[in-house]
This record gives sequence, structure tokens and C-alpha cells, in this order.
Amino acid sequence: MMLYQAVGISLSSSVYLCCRTVSSIAMGRSSRWGTDDLRSSSAGRVEANLPPPGATRDRVGRFGSPSVSVGWGCRRRPARDIDGGFMTPLQPPSGLRLFATDLDGTLLLPDGSIGKRTHAALSALIERGVHVVFVTGRPPRWIRPIADMTDHQGTAIGANGAVVIDMASEVITTVHPIAPEVAQEAARRLRELADDVTFAVEFAKEGDSIDESYFALDTHYRARWEIAPSTEIAEASTLLGRPGISKLLARPHGEHGHDADSLLRAADAALADLLEVTHSNSDDVLLEMSALGVNKGTTLAEIAHSLGIHSSEVVACGDMPNDIPMLRWAGRSFSMSEAHPEAQAAATAVIGSNADEAVAALIESLLGDQLSALST
Repeated sequence: MMLYQAVGISLSSSVYLCCRTVSSIAMGRSSRWGTDDLRSSSAGRVEANLPPPGATRDRVGRFGSPSVSVGWGCRRRPARDIDGGFMTPLQPPSGLRLFATDLDGTLLLPDGSIGKRTHAALSALIERGVHVVFVTGRPPRWIRPIADMTDHQGTAIGANGAVVIDMASEVITTVHPIAPEVAQEAARRLRELADDVTFAVEFAKEGDSIDESYFALDTHYRARWEIAPSTEIAEASTLLGRPGISKLLARPHGEHGHDADSLLRAADAALADLLEVTHSNSDDVLLEMSALGVNKGTTLAEIAHSLGIHSSEVVACGDMPNDIPMLRWAGRSFSMSEAHPEAQAAATAVIGSNADEAVAALIESLLGDQLSALST
């Protein structure tokens, strides 16, 4: 508890939330939208949340590059009166309306399960009307076990921001795909970095069930886990020419001279005008790519906008480079004690280990005053 209070996490310090501005340098290339802006689809615009004239848009940074976070305020919902029947007995903490968390290495225990303390903490947030969003690099079909373990029936972001999933219906509601011609050009450029690079592809389609998303790999790709016998194996040119790519994976083999971070930096520079590039495991030299301007932070911002929630009302937790855009965008963000150094640098503060259910401890700190009041 003392650690969270020391960095201004106590709920009594609501002024910190309202005034906090993360000042840094804008990312090197323009994004398709700001973090406090909606996507260009006019059908999705929420007029109440449009910025005032001349306002500065937020940007979500990429791996290794800071970002500007000087947003405008969204119109808040009207205060509700408990006597009038509009206020629920359990209220969200002041300044917290959305809690976003990565899964592997963050929320989950090292064995991939959910701890009892974490389950109880998530339930406490939901009971108080806080939107809980799981934000992961996992594909849609790997979400069901998480829903079963947590009893969470809300929203999940998968494939590093490329897909949005309704966990209650198990339907993929949004896909931000990579165009086939972009995937093919990316493959060409990556082969210039490592001529033995191999590819795997995640496919997803809006309106499909999570089980209809699928994984395919090229004939030379070696997966780190056992693949199902039904997994499609084809030439890279065939897979990359197919529509519906949600995430492109690339793994070099042989003597390429890179570790996970150095390959990420080289690929990020080579593909800066084509794709978002990241990784989620420092021990695996594997690139994860999504459509340009699509990452965990931008898709989380889009969901927040749809709910009328400003970035200052969001808390986010993560541990790896693919979490950095989300950690930079959220008003308050936390990385794990064993997180990648870049993720720790991007976060507001560093908490404990996922093995010790540090995210649960954080939630308990955020809800501390209310939990104490309820227990007396």
C-alpha cells in the first residue's frame, strides 16, 4: 500500500489525475488518429466527446519513442443521486472508470492461471461499475479460458489491438486487418534484414465467433509450441496474399545476429511506413506486426471513447514492449517488477510480480477506502 501512496495512487489524490500531463516528444511519424480522437468512420463519432477547436490531440507512442499526452476533457456523465435511485450502492473510485490489463506476465500467474485474490479484485472493480478490459497479444480463440477463469463477460482486445472481442457472446466485433499487399511488401523488406526469416499469420473476421479465427504458417516456420494437426501450412506468398490478416508473425532462423530487441528496432525502422511492429517476449526472437496505427493503446483509446471515458480516467497494467502504447496513453499505468525495461520506463510506476498477484494488490489499493468502509 505504501508504494502506491508514494507515487500518488491513493484515491484521495484525485487532483493528481486531473492535472497529470505526461510531457514528452511526439512519435516520429503521424498516427491515423489521436488517442483522444475517434477513428475516421463518421458512423462511430460521439459528438459529446469531440475536442474543442484548436485542441491538441494525444498520440500513442511506439516502442522506444516517447509520446505526447496533452488531451482534452471528455464530457462526464451527470452526477447521480442515491436518493433518486440512480446511484448504485457500490461506486467506482473517484477518477477511475476503466481498468485495462495485459494478461501473460501481468494479470495471470506464471502458470497461466488466475489467482483467487486477482479474481476477487476484478470482481470488486466490476461490482463498482468500473469497465474492465483485457488487452493481450493473444488471438481470439485463446480468450475463452480467460473468460472462464475470471468470469469476466466484458470486452477484450486481442492480437495487440487488431481485434476486439465481446467475451459474453464470444464474437469478434472489430478487426483492423493488414492488407495483403502490405503484408507482402513487409515480407520483402524483412528478408533484407534476415534472408531466412519465416512467417506465420493470424486470421480473423468481424462477426465470426472466436473459434473461427485461425492460425497458418509458412512451410519453413518453426513454432515454439505444439501446433494442431489441422493447422494450415502453405507457402508464404499464398498466406500473405490472403485477406483478413489480423497479425503477422516473423521469425528468423540461423545466424542473423539479433536478439529480440535489436531485431525489433531494425524491423521498426524498415517497416515504419507499413506496419506497427513489436514483440512480447524478450527470450524469443519473434516479431509481431499489426496494421499501421493499430496497437494496444489506440484500440483501447477507441473503446474508451465509445464509453465517453477520457485517458485520465484509465488505469493500465503491462509488462512488455507490446504494452508500451497502452501504458503511455493511460492516465495512470503500472509495469511489473520483472517487466521489460522499456515498459517500466513507459509506466507511471513499477509494482510487484505477477507471481505475487501484484495487479490484485494494486486494485485493492485503488479500492482501499471503499473496501475498508464496507468491512466496518
